Amino acid sequence: MSEKRQQRKAEHRRRILEAALDLFARQGFHRTSTRQIARRAGVAEGTIFNHFPTKKDLLVAAAGQAVDEYLGEDLEALPKAGTLDVLRETFRSRLELGWRHADRIRFLLGELLMNQEMRQAYFEAVVLRLTERLEGLLEQRVAQGYVRPCNVRVVAGALVGAFLTFLLVALLDEERRLLSDPLEEISDELARLFLYGLQPQAA
Repeated sequence: MSEKRQQRKAEHRRRILEAALDLFARQGFHRTSTRQIARRAGVAEGTIFNHFPTKKDLLVAAAGQAVDEYLGEDLEALPKAGTLDVLRETFRSRLELGWRHADRIRFLLGELLMNQEMRQAYFEAVVLRLTERLEGLLEQRVAQGYVRPCNVRVVAGALVGAFLTFLLVALLDEERRLLSDPLEEISDELARLFLYGLQPQAA
């Protein structure tokens, strides 16, 4: 396959996923047809099935893309020592992005919670992959001396779980009754909690 054709195929896939996420969030999974997705993406309906055998596969891939976009490459910086500013900006930008696409994320969470098959597929394609990625980064940082020796599997799972749970609370709190503080203050508190826990810090 030529490079130009590969680029066009990747662009089609990106547009299909973007259209699917938007329509699923607006109309729901079952009310959205592949014909509607194809029309929104500007591709033939058959092109969708060249990339995704079923609509369920499309939903899982769309969920994975949403998580990848939410976390971004900033994850690479998280385990480093002395990165309070980096962490603060990471949390700020991710929360801002999460609130901006709140409808999409609420839809994905609702769909996954209601469908056991989807939950398992999502866990394997997104949560497990993300945890393993963070586990590898932690192992690297421990070896470099940036992070204290720890059970990286337990820590990685706890961090992913805590972060996703906080995101869920933030999205459910539509009126900001719990998270009414400025975004910068919330981000700073999360960064300090991530780095230092609740242990008092020396002045």
